Amino acid sequence: MRVIPCLLTILCLCTTMPRPVKAQESMEEKIDGVFDRIESLISHTATRLTNFLVTVARIAYGTMILLGVVTWLTGFWGGRAGTRLIISGIMLAAVAEFVAL
Repeated sequence: MRVIPCLLTILCLCTTMPRPVKAQESMEEKIDGVFDRIESLISHTATRLTNFLVTVARIAYGTMILLGVVTWLTGFWGGRAGTRLIISGIMLAAVAEFVAL
């Protein structure tokens, strides 16, 4: 008959006692965490840099094509420069949009 109160006491003590604190992280887990942070930082920086460069390339090829059309239509610089600007702008547009994918 004394077994049931003893089991209830043990059960109550097990549920109310604080859980043991998890042992500190091992050195391997700390190093892994540092490398994970470095990897995410590099990935984030590369993504932002790529987006910035694509934006700059879009501005550049838009300007090149616009100046090429204006130069070609006016015949300024012999008209040949306008054609080269248009072709160069189209090539830059293809590369920039390919990288943006």
